[in-house]
Amino acid sequence: MSLKAHKGSEKELELIEKIAKKIAESDFAFFAVFMLQAIKPLSWIAGELAYFYLAPFLPLLDEKGYDFIDTFEKRENIERLIKRIESLLEEKKKEN
Repeated sequence: MSLKAHKGSEKELELIEKIAKKIAESDFAFFAVFMLQAIKPLSWIAGELAYFYLAPFLPLLDEKGYDFIDTFEKRENIERLIKRIESLLEEKKKEN
């Protein structure tokens, strides 16, 4: 299943794809999905807190810090990330 089937900005979809691939390649993919499911209801609050606490450091990261926070403070993007990780794990399982 491709991320293009979902609505979202191109930057968001690229970031989700990049992170999903990194997580799926790791040995902690199951734990990551579990944690993402747990924090999904609090994603907006976490995004706002990240802006508050990381504000002095965000200019050092250029657009990347803002893009990351903007993307993952949306619950639907957390869900997209979870689904993409799961589909990558299924593909990996089929290959083996």
